[in-house]
Amino acid sequence: TDAELRRNPTPLLESLAPQLAEARGDLRRMVSGLTPSALHDTDLAGALERLAETFDGDGRQVELDLALAEPLPGDVMVAVYRSVAEGLTNAVRHGHARRVAVRVAASLERVVVDVRDDGVAGPIAPGVGLSSLRHRAEQLGGTLTVGPVDGGGIRLHVELPTREPA
Repeated sequence: TDAELRRNPTPLLESLAPQLAEARGDLRRMVSGLTPSALHDTDLAGALERLAETFDGDGRQVELDLALAEPLPGDVMVAVYRSVAEGLTNAVRHGHARRVAVRVAASLERVVVDVRDDGVAGPIAPGVGLSSLRHRAEQLGGTLTVGPVDGGGIRLHVELPTREPA
């Protein structure tokens, strides 16, 4: 609707645009609170493997390195899954990456997610996805950073505590 409104601003589109934007925001907030269905059927490692497979191919390679010793709390597991999904999506959609390396490592204290790609490293304008991830990471007591890497490409880095502070 936004693209059509810019191309052909009619009174009808102008009157509907704010309502559609609000509905889109409401839907995103509802979806962000749901556990991804991929996590209902398997553990985090299995869900991440299936996710990586959906991005692998068409001349693109996704390398997955998982070091998950113990089960993570549910909210942390969801944040990890969504972080990897957002990193892969952005690498392909915005960076036109040919190679993406995903590493997820968990210890008793924290989990670290790194998604690095070899795509085009342009200006990073946090949209709804990155903003939601940053907010979720902060709510869990963690951090999210995104930026260019030496040699080209982008790195999405998330660190989350795996348990409540004492």
